[in-house]
Order: sequence, then C-alpha cells, then structure tokens
Amino acid sequence: MNSKFLSLTSVTLKGVWMSGQFSGTNKRQKNGKMALIMGMMALIGIIFIFYCGLFTFIYIQAGLAPSVMPMMMAVASVFILITTLFKASGFLFASKDDDLLMSLPIKTTTIVLAKFVSLYIYECAVTAVIIAPSVVVLKMYDCIGTVSLILGIFSIFIIPMIPLAVAGLIGIFIAYISARFKYKNLAAIILGMIFFIAIMYFSMTALEIDADVFTEMNDMMISMVVGMYPPAMLFARGMEGNAAAYVGFIALSAVIAAVIVIIIAVNFKKITTMIQSHHTRSRYRMETLKTSGVLKSLVVKEFKQYFSISSYVLNTAFGPVLMIIAAIASFFVKDIEAVLNFPGINSVINVFLPIVVMFFAALSSTTYPSISLEGNHVWLTASLPVRSETIYKAKIIMNLCLTVPAIL
Repeated sequence: MNSKFLSLTSVTLKGVWMSGQFSGTNKRQKNGKMALIMGMMALIGIIFIFYCGLFTFIYIQAGLAPSVMPMMMAVASVFILITTLFKASGFLFASKDDDLLMSLPIKTTTIVLAKFVSLYIYECAVTAVIIAPSVVVLKMYDCIGTVSLILGIFSIFIIPMIPLAVAGLIGIFIAYISARFKYKNLAAIILGMIFFIAIMYFSMTALEIDADVFTEMNDMMISMVVGMYPPAMLFARGMEGNAAAYVGFIALSAVIAAVIVIIIAVNFKKITTMIQSHHTRSRYRMETLKTSGVLKSLVVKEFKQYFSISSYVLNTAFGPVLMIIAAIASFFVKDIEAVLNFPGINSVINVFLPIVVMFFAALSSTTYPSISLEGNHVWLTASLPVRSETIYKAKIIMNLCLTVPAIL
C-alpha cells in the first residue's frame, strides 16, 4: 500500500503543480516546460513574499504587531479555501482518470488520500509564501521571540488542514450542482470579477484611512476572524507563548481534517457516481438545421471556448472591465487629484490616458492564449479545409469584440 500510495501521490502532485504540462515529445521539451512553469511560480511567490512582508512592516509601524499572525493566518486560510474550492470539484470528484483509478487494484481510501495529500503539499507551499515573510519580518524587528519564530514556521504545515478539508466538503456540493447547471462557469467568472474589483477598491481607499480608524478596523477584523474561525484564537494564543493553546490548535486541525477526509473516502464512489450522473431537462426535438459562414462559425467556436474556461476569462477580461468602470466613474468624480492622491495629475492626464487605455487593452489580448489553449486538439482545426488566415482572423475578431467596445 505504501508504494502504491507514494507512486499515486507523486503522479497526482505533478498534475496539481504542472496541470499536465510536464509532458512533451522529448526530454529537452519536458525540461523546458517545467523550467518555464517553475519560473512563473517563483515570480508569483516573490510577489506574494514582498506584499506579505510589506503588510507586516506597516502593521509593526502602526503598533499592531500582535495582530499580524492571526490576520495572516486568516488570509492564508481564506486563500486556501478559495483556491482549493475551484480545484476540488474537478480534481477530487470529477477528474478524467477516476474510471482508470477505480479499475486498478488500489483501495479507494488510498486514491482519496493521495489526492488530498497532493493538494496539501501544494497548499503548504502557498501558506509558506504568506506566513514565512511575516514571521521573518516580525523577528527582524524583535516583535517575537525565537520560540514564536519556530512555531510560526511549523504552523505552515498545520494551517492548510482545516481549509483544505472544508473546501473538499463544499466541493462535493459545488460539483453536484455544477453538473446540472447549464452555465456553471458563469458564477465563477462573476465572483472572480467582484473579488478582484473589491481588492482594487479597498487597496486604493486604504491609503486614505486615518490611523485611529485603521486601528479600530483592525480590532473589528480580528474579533470577526476569531469569532468565525475559533482555531485562529488558539493559534494567536499559541504564538503568544501559550503551549496548551498551540497544542489545541494542532489537535483541532488534525481531528477536523481527518474526520472530513475519512467521510469523503468512505463515500467516494457514491459521491463520484452522484456527481457524474446527468439528467435531461427536456425532450430533444429535431429542429431546422442552421448554417453559417466559415468565419462566423470559427468566431462562435472561439467565444464558446473562451467562456468555457473561467480562468481564461478572469485573466483577460479585467482590462475591459476596468476601462468600463473607469469610464463610468469619470462622470461622477469631480476631483481626480484628491481621489488618486496624485497632485498635478490634471495637467498630464490627457497625455497619459491613451497610454493607460492601450496598456489595459494589451493586458486583455486573447489571441496568443487562444492558440495555446487548443492543446492536443489543435490538429482538429488545422485539418479543416480552411485557410490558416481565416482561423487567425476568427481569433483576432473575438479579441476585438471584447476590447473595442471597452476602449470606445
């Protein structure tokens, strides 16, 4: 069982980290893909480390050092919950290899445990880039002792347990509902947009908050975090030197995670069968077959592919959305200098505005990812009796349909 578990975990972990992109025609191509993806992950990790360290420094300067670790634990827990939530429904319960794994001489509990352990290792890395910078900065400014430093680093392996298990439990219901919802990606796209816009808004208004108001808001947020998530209270007391509270935090995290994983493992077959079964909503009726030109058909195909991948939309639609929001806001904002806290911007805004619009338009380009997203099915389009120029025109037209209205 150990060898099967380790082998299955190793393969599953590659799927979590590389999303299947570690394959290639030769060793050089595989290594190139892995190096590129690891480089991108390293860059994202550096950005996280910088902002978490900066956040900790601001809190220390404001005299709120004791609030840093509970706040960062809450941030890490919410981040893990959200990221795992989007992965859980497809990765845990509706993955393409479920039928193959079920046919192998491997226990269901081993399959489920391997999947959870793979996600756990991934989320530990995510937790590390959030918690470790805060702990190091706190130690640099003598806000915590050596014991608290060690406990903070060790907490990286404990914090992901409960959010990961809870996300798996919620993922069951999401996957079950999504399987019966015609526009299952729409909710993910809308929520992602709202989440991003909220972050942009609060990050811009945070600079205008008075120090006393900031302290009151921090106290309120800490109280809310502790009230909604009791392990945060045990963690905070443990970081202050209460050994019993820290042991309780470890025990509570381990017990809750173990119970949820066992429940899912025991009912895994029932869950996957329930999720992957489909029910027809109405009788099929043969109607008049509609036809259209080649270019129009390819454009429709591009749009269907675009809206079928929520991450594709979330990574390319922010430019048009921000441009539209800025355009609407410009009718109501009278003093741009005060809002942006940028003295003298009125005299140069006419010069820089076209550059800003072009910048957001460039960020919203869908042409090059649309080619890579063809993946292993690129040969299907290439084998059509259609000129390559027409295929590329369809991709360009879709990009123009998204960006030109926003620019106008």
